Amino acid sequence: QSYANDGNAYRSDNVMGSFQNPAYAGLPYKAEQQKLNLLVQQLAPVLNTQSTLWNFGDGIDSMFKVAPSGSYVFAMPTDSGANSGPGSKTFTVPAALKGKTVTVVGENRTIPMTAAGTFTDTFGSLNDYHVYKIA
Repeated sequence: QSYANDGNAYRSDNVMGSFQNPAYAGLPYKAEQQKLNLLVQQLAPVLNTQSTLWNFGDGIDSMFKVAPSGSYVFAMPTDSGANSGPGSKTFTVPAALKGKTVTVVGENRTIPMTAAGTFTDTFGSLNDYHVYKIA
């Protein structure tokens, strides 16, 4: 469906179509949306695997996936309960992953894992998320 804006027709039936309009309020977020789209494409083989149930710790909302390329934790802070909200979060991994390397996908950094099988990272806001590859 097309809509007129200042005499110019543009597609506005979806977000990507709206980016064609120079007056679109969401235009500043285009680069972030493109970055997220590339991340989803990159991780599609992992996202399409069955999730594994695991509680990584208080204050963490997570999804755990095991793929041929490694184990992946998709995480963000919870908004209720113990240790909720942004800030430092400690993850406890399954015993089989102790001593492995933790890489933060798309952020060009690694996080040390303790001998006990934990690692800690920080979330700046409730909207922050991190994807960890453990291999």
